[in-house]
Amino acid sequence: MVAADRVAVLRAHLGRISQGDLALLLGIARSTVARWENGTREPDLNTLSILHDIGVSLEWLAGKSDILLQAGKDYEELKASVRARLDELQAQAAQ
Repeated sequence: MVAADRVAVLRAHLGRISQGDLALLLGIARSTVARWENGTREPDLNTLSILHDIGVSLEWLAGKSDILLQAGKDYEELKASVRARLDELQAQAAQ
């Protein structure tokens, strides 16, 4: 179970990205992110896998840990890679 408040905190840690940006990054609808944040839905296994792949601790998302990133991950590197991926996705969407 993902703690609803953790999704908004995650967005802030990823460089204050919007719900729409997180949705684009994960390949889902913005409304889905909003539902996670208000506690009416939870991420599916595929989405959790993507979050894990970019370095987010699943234990943190579940509210079982105070450490957001997986061991060995760096906030600045994570923010830079997320921003680069978002720029890439936004450029593709503009074509």
